[in-house]
Amino acid sequence: MQKLNITAFATLLLAVAACGRTGLLEDGEGGGIGGGSSGTGGDDGGRTDAADGSTEPDALDPDADPPTVHIGGKSVPNVQQIVAGESHACLRDKKSRVFCWGVNEQGQLGNGTTNEASTAVRVEGLPEIVRLASGQHHVCALGVDQTVWCWGEDIDGQLGNGKRLPLVATPQRVTGIVSPPVAIAANGWHTCVLDAAGTLSCWGRNTSGECGVLGSDRFLTPVPVPAFGEGLTALALGTWHTCVVLADTSVRCVGRNADGQLGMGGTGPFETLPQTARDLSGASALMAGDDHTCAILRNGNMMCWGDGFLGELGNGTGQGNSTPTPLPNIKGAIHAAGGLEHTCAVLGNGVARCWGKGLQGQLGNSDTPLMSSLPMDVRGIHDAVQVAAGSSFSCIAHADHGAACWGASANGELGHGLGDDEFQTTPVEVQGL
Repeated sequence: MQKLNITAFATLLLAVAACGRTGLLEDGEGGGIGGGSSGTGGDDGGRTDAADGSTEPDALDPDADPPTVHIGGKSVPNVQQIVAGESHACLRDKKSRVFCWGVNEQGQLGNGTTNEASTAVRVEGLPEIVRLASGQHHVCALGVDQTVWCWGEDIDGQLGNGKRLPLVATPQRVTGIVSPPVAIAANGWHTCVLDAAGTLSCWGRNTSGECGVLGSDRFLTPVPVPAFGEGLTALALGTWHTCVVLADTSVRCVGRNADGQLGMGGTGPFETLPQTARDLSGASALMAGDDHTCAILRNGNMMCWGDGFLGELGNGTGQGNSTPTPLPNIKGAIHAAGGLEHTCAVLGNGVARCWGKGLQGQLGNSDTPLMSSLPMDVRGIHDAVQVAAGSSFSCIAHADHGAACWGASANGELGHGLGDDEFQTTPVEVQGL
């Protein structure tokens, strides 16, 4: 199979973002949302017709990975997707299968047990999956048939099944979603979806107004969120806040604002009505960490806001900011994710960069600095298409197959089969995929 042309991938990604599709088919994980990482380079695995030398797409080969996936009448390039929670990670591969690894005390690996797994295990009982999302201890998946499935911790109703349970160890279908969704996001203890009209529905914890609906501190089933309106094109969930991109490329956020993570200027306990992030336009996608938020702009630049004490805003200051500030050395970003106190991004050339807290190797630069307030290259990564950030570890999905992780590894979260390692400062390959 030919090597993925990352430059072509980046060009395609920006084109998709310009059409407003990117956010509708991306989601948040472990705090992260993808900025249009639904794409391929276009030349991966094509085959040549001997008569005229033309190339035909993989879709004509029944044994090849399809070049596109389809949902809600839309077609998007087919790439691997990776998400992370506190100490677990999951991958959706190019065959629409889901694999998870790491901590499993709340059933977040979805394999019917609560046993930790230091290598990837298959999540059974799912339809073909087009998108994944992960909260702190739960995972949700969006099927090609526009059904939603969730598993893991359910104490705050984050699985959307009308109950409050300690855990659910196998995928359960979410019912009660008013309109079929085309995008999904999760973080902390809540989950949200967007439908084809760009309207939002959420469920789970709402103690800081993170669901954007008044009336309860938790919702056990999906509830529409009319305050954001229609035409939303992207979304990302932080631990206690939710942000969306509007049709005009501006950003609005709701929920906790103690560290300025809503981007409205100033701080406060929380906001129950959506607030506009100041001095920001041209957003195509979002990511959110514990207490910080970033936007990927249509030109591939990034802006971040919120808690920056450990450098997670990447602006070189090691200080927080309640309004969006540009990152000085991130150009051509196609995907990003935020962890507890660190952030990572993938560039169009396949390079991954991370910044913020680094004591457990989560920056992937073969060092363990207290922090880095500027993005630094993850060592040895040149073919990434997506990135995920957990509490103290990070992962990327390779362009073709498989994944690599780095950082804290005592609980199997790196998936490399050595669960007794304390941490890894450079990427190691996930086993079992």
